[in-house]
Amino acid sequence: MGAYNNRGLIYGILNDNEQAINDFNRALKLKPKDTVAYNNRGTIYAKTGNYNQALKDYNQAMKIDPKFEAAYNNRGLVYDDLGNYKEAIEDFNKAISLNPKYIDAFYNRGNTYGRLRDHKQALEDYGRAIELYPQYADAYVNRGSVYSDLGNYKQAIKDYDAAIEINPQIAMAYNNRGFAHFALGNNNQAIEDFTTAIKMDPKLEMAYNNRGVVYNKVGDHMRAIRDFDRAIELNPQDAGAYGNRGLAYRNLGNINQSTEDMKVAARLGLKWFQDYLRERGITW
Repeated sequence: MGAYNNRGLIYGILNDNEQAINDFNRALKLKPKDTVAYNNRGTIYAKTGNYNQALKDYNQAMKIDPKFEAAYNNRGLVYDDLGNYKEAIEDFNKAISLNPKYIDAFYNRGNTYGRLRDHKQALEDYGRAIELYPQYADAYVNRGSVYSDLGNYKQAIKDYDAAIEINPQIAMAYNNRGFAHFALGNNNQAIEDFTTAIKMDPKLEMAYNNRGVVYNKVGDHMRAIRDFDRAIELNPQDAGAYGNRGLAYRNLGNINQSTEDMKVAARLGLKWFQDYLRERGITW
């Protein structure tokens, strides 16, 4: 691959993106048709949000080698980030046609289908990725999320269990499993899972919000409020946390604070709170 390419990859892993790009530039200066260097540089550009330059690099790599499957997969990731889902799927399809055992392409296409709410195709792609690599913890997590969206919470929990068994350090697996347990009425297990997720990632705002919802459900409104406070501290634009905190204050009889929080949730776009306030003649 070459010393500059190898060192550039290491810089990329270390998040020293400027040095990584410098090394890939040097690799291309020595070998102007180095498809790997174009692909690697494109990945750094994509990582730093420079999508236009990333697309140029992937396009150049494919122009040099039209069968370079990784470039199609990576360009698909950029299109997915940009919300160009049709183009993303076309690229993942091409990558898979070039390599029918391309695990990441199946996984990535599953993610895009999931964003399109095409649950059937998403499940098929995650299933294929898992079939090719049974230790693919992230694929289990994401397939579990699709099952959860479909209301199949028991199957979702099985997938989250599998992910946790493979890698016990995935905070989102615990968060998502907690949501599935809550949906099934397993409140204690839900709180335990959200707490574990928070311990693993103290900045995972959704875990605080989710745990707060459960605390509110079981009548522990002060703990719920503390969790919503933390979620809002982490993300002041978290409309759900404001709305949920408003519900907790309402349960405590603090109508003024409840109304203020609901107004914020309404201003941030949550229709339920907009309708709730409108029905009571309250502007936000």
